[in-house]
Amino acid sequence: MLAHACYHTGDALGEIHAFIERTQLSSVSFYDVPNTANRLNELLRGYALGIDKEQKRSFALRILAPLEKRRSDASADDLSRMAWLAIHAGQEAKGREYAEAGLKMDSDNLHCQKLLVRLNHA
Repeated sequence: MLAHACYHTGDALGEIHAFIERTQLSSVSFYDVPNTANRLNELLRGYALGIDKEQKRSFALRILAPLEKRRSDASADDLSRMAWLAIHAGQEAKGREYAEAGLKMDSDNLHCQKLLVRLNHA
């Protein structure tokens, strides 16, 4: 509820903090964890958070940990979100691993394809 209240008041940092805290609970459905990853990736892409590199890394790693624990539940799209988190955390090799795993699941997944192109050009 806190995250939704923050969203409605325009407090992007409060929103993502609340969602990240929620991902740490084992009772949270898997579906909610990659959705939090997606929201963080959206906010980082749009520069809505205004955070430094170390805080970005910390946020990404805190969401990546529960995703990794439940990786067997992940779809190709979820793996692309995990790849972006790894990139934000400065772990490009791990990002490549997630994107490649996503393509093994779904060779037509555009998110994973684009990620690999980006990583190969970096």
